[in-house]
Amino acid sequence: ASVFAIEDCRAIELSAADLLRLFERDAEQFALIQMNIGREVCRRLRATDERLHQVTMGEQQSGLETLFLDA
Repeated sequence: ASVFAIEDCRAIELSAADLLRLFERDAEQFALIQMNIGREVCRRLRATDERLHQVTMGEQQSGLETLFLDA
């Protein structure tokens, strides 16, 4: 994966090995992280679907250039 930021921020990397170690040490915390990652992916997918629908239905004049700005 890659990261693109529109302002200064900090990013952390969680590798598959990191997640496996967390699962082995604290399955409950692992589950919370996985649920939050899944929730955020779903939120972004819903927002992108809505924007795409608006663009294809002609409701958004600015077109595809704004499709991913707030994702």
